[in-house]
Amino acid sequence: MVEFGAPLADDEQELHALRAALDMQSALEELNRKWQAEGKPAARMGVGINTGPAVVGNIGSAKQMQYTAVGDTVNVASRLQAATKILQHPILFGEATYQAVKDVFRCLALGEIALPGRQEPIRVYTLETPAT
Repeated sequence: MVEFGAPLADDEQELHALRAALDMQSALEELNRKWQAEGKPAARMGVGINTGPAVVGNIGSAKQMQYTAVGDTVNVASRLQAATKILQHPILFGEATYQAVKDVFRCLALGEIALPGRQEPIRVYTLETPAT
């Protein structure tokens, strides 16, 4: 899990998140080429991105403390990541993220999907290709 915009504000957190996702996918493709040459199986990775409020910081007790993020925004991102397997797109993101990046990236609307634990479906997007 990666948080953009915490602990320091980031006015372009959605752009940075999508660029990181693209870099991660590119690095995985390179690793898979290496593994293929070595006769090893390829790996796959899904990335779910969501924009919104979250509680971010050191959470836990005196025995175990961890810097993390919690809240509905985080839960939706996690469920989007899981949905990458079903929708067969390696990067998925929600409406708020789309609104922040639509002028920079070419995005493809995948429609609304139901996510576990949510009453209302959410509109989901993926990247088509980076805009030039």
